[in-house]
Amino acid sequence: MSKNYSFKGISFWHHFLFWAIYFFLNFLRWGSYHSDYLYAFQSNLIGFPIHIALCYFNIYVLMPRLLFKKMYLSYVILIIASIFLMVVVKFNLTYHLLNTNVWPEGPVVTNTMTFDYVVDMMIGELYVITFVTAIKVTMDWLYENKRVNELQKIQLETELLLLRSQISPHFFFNTLNNIYALAVEKSEKTPKLIIKLSELMRYFLYETDESK
Repeated sequence: MSKNYSFKGISFWHHFLFWAIYFFLNFLRWGSYHSDYLYAFQSNLIGFPIHIALCYFNIYVLMPRLLFKKMYLSYVILIIASIFLMVVVKFNLTYHLLNTNVWPEGPVVTNTMTFDYVVDMMIGELYVITFVTAIKVTMDWLYENKRVNELQKIQLETELLLLRSQISPHFFFNTLNNIYALAVEKSEKTPKLIIKLSELMRYFLYETDESK
């Protein structure tokens, strides 16, 4: 049986589908912008592994180990350093494998790591990280909310079972004894009490089980 790798209920294939759709839309966007779909495809092949690495490094390493522990300064420093490092990697891969003009959408021909190029690339990476992180946080919130609701349901069912176990032995014996005493006295209340007891037993035995 094949394993279904997942992150808090999100399977590997959900991750794959998200990035595939994102890649395709980005490919169409830049292909239309440059009027060169081959270049857009090749550029995305270089850029997307960087996007993916940064996003997962942020949400599965930096956020749990730094941000969630309120180590804000360390988090900011490391996320900026990580983005800058990936921009350097992207520049070199683009320059050596694709085009010496590494920023064709820029205002001028760029074949060195200019300040404007670095800032633009870092902002672009930060946008992707923020977008993916927002999705991750939303999915985690939905998952946690579902888990809390399930735990509350289990707790309610457990309390109900405990209540039933506590009521059944003592309450029903006492009620039966009272009914017996009324029956001996030939009281007119006896039939009504028997009906009430029957309804109560039906509720505990059947209706509470059906409501789970």
